[in-house]
Amino acid sequence: MLIAREWKLEPTPAESLTLPPPPQNGIHGWLPSAARHARNQGADWKETVRALRAIEPQLRRRYQPREPEDAADLIFSTKGTGTGQAQESVTEKWQPWVTQGINRKIGATVDTLRELSPVQAGAIPAAEILHVLFPARHGILCVGWQEARGAGSETWGEYSYEARTGYIREIDEPGNLDWIVPAYMRKRQGLNKRGKLSMHCDEITGPRVYCVADFDDPPPDQHASIAVELSHHYPLTMVLSSGGKSLHAWFRVPQGRQKDFWRLATRLGADPAVQRNRSSYVRMPNGRRSTNGNRQRAYYLNPDNT
Repeated sequence: MLIAREWKLEPTPAESLTLPPPPQNGIHGWLPSAARHARNQGADWKETVRALRAIEPQLRRRYQPREPEDAADLIFSTKGTGTGQAQESVTEKWQPWVTQGINRKIGATVDTLRELSPVQAGAIPAAEILHVLFPARHGILCVGWQEARGAGSETWGEYSYEARTGYIREIDEPGNLDWIVPAYMRKRQGLNKRGKLSMHCDEITGPRVYCVADFDDPPPDQHASIAVELSHHYPLTMVLSSGGKSLHAWFRVPQGRQKDFWRLATRLGADPAVQRNRSSYVRMPNGRRSTNGNRQRAYYLNPDNT
């Protein structure tokens, strides 16, 4: 268990930084707060990212691609010393007692999701699932994966994160990739918040096609029941494994109802980081998690909700 204490870091050109202790859960929500503490102590963007990266080996999980950078982008583009949350954010805190009750009432498992699924999604190649989810002939998608920087590297922080944009027919072997942005891209590349050319940034990401609930805080045995509960309110398109302990649930929500969706979903434990950034990666259906080789198995797929 992590001990609640201040993290003392090596001096930076600004000054020695003191960051709030990281939590056992809710790392996404902690990162902007930690970045704000660094900024308020005089650190610049680069020093803040460095400080956040230094803590990574002490966390219960590795960062997702660009998590520290995105947190720093959010804080350094926000004036003052407020929460640093994007204006469009309508998230609420997870209510454990609510999801406990949902799980007692519904009692769903991944086997339940398989039984409810209109098709046997686990056997469908990733490329075919992408055609179902994104049928636009000339739609551009953004996919991503990570690679060890050195042969046999197993140390956190020694991975490079790769991104590519293109038509579905141009995506080579999506079943071997980690991530996808759940929206069409406006073009193949654009400028990120640091002014650098990128294939994975907000500037080129179109309107959200799917709202994806990535359950971080609730216990894994509750995830299937939460997905089923949300499906009573919004069209459920797909549920898949993260390749780890959690499930990702994809919903096709009209633009005008998306704020209401996120209010409910985050109350039930969905990760708010996916809502804050349209360009956030989510797990590739029937893809492969590169850190452990596990298949990100799709348990539920409803082509009528695409």
